[in-house]
Amino acid sequence: MPREIGAGRIVRGRYENTFRARGGHLALCRDLSNGQRTRLADHHILFAVEIGEA
Repeated sequence: MPREIGAGRIVRGRYENTFRARGGHLALCRDLSNGQRTRLADHHILFAVEIGEA
């Protein structure tokens, strides 16, 4: 998923409050126990795999 960055810029002569950056490294994950979805940064997933929690 692209990550939203809280910054402004001018696009086609109009100011936009936020824009999406490339390479955001976010994943949309679902909790299997309740179906709730949340965004999770890839470094948390990689760390869990390294220590054997995933």
